[in-house]
Amino acid sequence: MSRPPQSWDTTIRRRSKDVAHDIKTPINIAVLNLELLRMSLLREPDPDQKRLEHCASAERELRRIAQIMDALFSLLGVEHDESESRVSPIISEVARELGISLKVSRESSNEFKARVPEAVLRKLAENVLSGGGDALEGAEATFEAEQEQFRLTIRGAPRDSAEIGKIFKFYYTDASQKPRLELATARLMAEAFGGSLQMEHAEDETAFILEMPGRAE
Repeated sequence: MSRPPQSWDTTIRRRSKDVAHDIKTPINIAVLNLELLRMSLLREPDPDQKRLEHCASAERELRRIAQIMDALFSLLGVEHDESESRVSPIISEVARELGISLKVSRESSNEFKARVPEAVLRKLAENVLSGGGDALEGAEATFEAEQEQFRLTIRGAPRDSAEIGKIFKFYYTDASQKPRLELATARLMAEAFGGSLQMEHAEDETAFILEMPGRAE
């Protein structure tokens, strides 16, 4: 007996983990082979530094692709249901874990709920605070909740003013040549759930502002 057809989004959610695994497997194999190539080069009497640099660059970009796939498929796998999550306790806990100073406005109720599943809210907070904390010197965060939305802001002095404009791109790499995709991922997640992540940049201060819909009880 034939099965009734499934909707496109249901099929994507159901298959997202399988497809992510199928994509990451050849990436992991490529990374392993690059590591074997690097080790063989290092065994040479006079290793070619240029070829070693090429290996390192290729491995870095493969790992970046794997992170992008993780972000996309984890988002595709989330059920867009009517879940709501209490915001302030989750964001406060994430800030403590990351060692980020967080100020919660007195008017912001602990009863405010965001219209996103708890796992999504936690990942959003982690990405915004971790990505912002890496990009900004002396980063401090604030949380405010209104009747129909909450706002999480992290601000500080940009570590690299020349590169800060690229931080929402999946090709962004920090000063240590490490791919930092937290803010690009967070913006994608926020917009998928009806919110936004914006950057306000001045010469000596930058702020990343996450706004998400919800309700105060």
